[in-house]
Amino acid sequence: MEMFTIATGTFPRTHGMVADNWWDTGARRLIECTDDDQSPVVTYGRASKLGKSARNSMAPSLADELRGQRPGARVVTLSMKARSAIGLAGHGGDAVTWFEEGAGVGSFVTSRTFSTDQVPAVRTFLARDSFENLLFGVCRFRERAGHYPDTVTVVSWGFKAARFDLHRETLRWPASH
Repeated sequence: MEMFTIATGTFPRTHGMVADNWWDTGARRLIECTDDDQSPVVTYGRASKLGKSARNSMAPSLADELRGQRPGARVVTLSMKARSAIGLAGHGGDAVTWFEEGAGVGSFVTSRTFSTDQVPAVRTFLARDSFENLLFGVCRFRERAGHYPDTVTVVSWGFKAARFDLHRETLRWPASH
């Protein structure tokens, strides 16, 4: 809720985000302030909960005003919380992304309010460190165990598979391992 206060320059009584969660009498359940069942999730990894947006915000954000006054202006937010990414982006944005926790695992997501598909630049940003992670893991194993591992099992997002194959070839690691 504080992101909406910062982004809109108004108090909760004006922007409507009075708490992080509240009871939705129509749905008869507790909802997060950014929950929006009309805006499906677009995920960069695992499936996620229902969609999110700034639908419940009753005031325009600075980013909303920027887009309105400067056509073509780009708005990009990346956060560990939906309410932070969405609060700063307002009712629209070019790349509005947050980390959505699941049962012990999570992934970065956006919603159809902001993009109908994965934003290529965000996908590239999230995948860019895969080579460093793979190389570090193999080298760290050798440092601790005194030898290279016999096998390497990569647990990752599906869209990274081709990239890991390129890295495996670069390291001259056999495909059968």
